[in-house]
Amino acid sequence: MGLGNIAASITLLVLLEAFQSGVESDIHYVEWVWRLFLGLGMIPAAVTLYARWTMAETTPYEKYVSKNMEAEEADKRGLKEQFQDFAIYFREWKHAKALFATSASWFLFDIAYYGINLNQSVILAKIGYADGPTPWDTLRNTAVGYIIVQVAGYLPGYFIGIPLPDLLGRTRQQFYSCIIVAILYAVWAGVTNNTSVGGLMTVFTLSQLFLNMGPNCTTWLIPVEVFPTCVRGTAHGISAAAGKCGAILTSFAFGTVTDRIGLPGVLGLFAGIMVLNALVTFLIPETRGMTIDDIENEVHFAQHRALDIFTWPGPWRRERQEEDTDYEEPKTIDMGPEKGVSV
Repeated sequence: MGLGNIAASITLLVLLEAFQSGVESDIHYVEWVWRLFLGLGMIPAAVTLYARWTMAETTPYEKYVSKNMEAEEADKRGLKEQFQDFAIYFREWKHAKALFATSASWFLFDIAYYGINLNQSVILAKIGYADGPTPWDTLRNTAVGYIIVQVAGYLPGYFIGIPLPDLLGRTRQQFYSCIIVAILYAVWAGVTNNTSVGGLMTVFTLSQLFLNMGPNCTTWLIPVEVFPTCVRGTAHGISAAAGKCGAILTSFAFGTVTDRIGLPGVLGLFAGIMVLNALVTFLIPETRGMTIDDIENEVHFAQHRALDIFTWPGPWRRERQEEDTDYEEPKTIDMGPEKGVSV
């Protein structure tokens, strides 16, 4: 995702340079820039969609779901069977609570994330970076500002975030990053009218760094690992849909709210949202160092202690000894005659 964002920013800059003379003579030529920019962006999306449609079933699905069914039944497992699995699994409060937490954290994160990122041009203009003597200069400075934030904040954040789930744990990574981003947003809100453009760009970039090394890694990673195979796709889809609801909300509301309370007020609001995100993280069980068998056996739910977020993590890899007598084969929920789903 980080490389994709940088590629998009560079593509925008190249298109602006290519259409400089046209835009400077007639501002309506900028429509060609946006249309080409959108069209080029559809190419990787189409490739990804095709790859997803042709993707084979995963090994965990074959091991924990289809093994309990006849081959023909597994191939025909549709919405009815998936809903039945979902209803049985999430009727337990601990499971429903985890789904609420993953959905709420993604929803809250996307409000702040897309509120900032869908309106980078507005933010860059308000902090004084995107100004220019002509419309083309303004657009070009905005594109350069995108690249600066991407290179200094987004991409390093992604790469720093890669080892953190195993080093710190998923919930710690999300919790502390949310707190740091909340502090940075609060500082940004407080100094907006009293700091140089360079200082504001620094705070902006740092907030993007911690945003991407934290919740932008964990909000989609945690739902993949917390739930067992029989409901994983559905639970992850619900969590992701909740996140996109937050993105839609902030995309429509950002302009209106900014006009009413100003950018400092919006940043203060986002700071509060990130604190709420950190608090919701307490409800999510940690999966650091666990195998798929552990997750199917709900070891992470049994070991969940919310305040463990404040403790220093132990060795990042938990080795399983062959003589471990506590290990159990994945248990099976009875789904009816000759059927079952492992959890």
